Amino acid sequence: MIGEAFGAAELSQTRRDRLLLEGYVRIDAAGLLDGDRYVLPEEIASASGLELTLNLAKNQLLRTP
Repeated sequence: MIGEAFGAAELSQTRRDRLLLEGYVRIDAAGLLDGDRYVLPEEIASASGLELTLNLAKNQLLRTP
């Protein structure tokens, strides 16, 4: 559920609503200080198997603290 995926302080209600409406892929960040990143459908250039190719850079993705 969206309430479990996003804490109240992590994303604004507007962003949460957009992710819910459009759908998203959550990327689990590897480092302790890295926040997870969320990819909207429009940010996916292609998909093959378990691999996504994005049409923007990592630092442009929606990120949680």
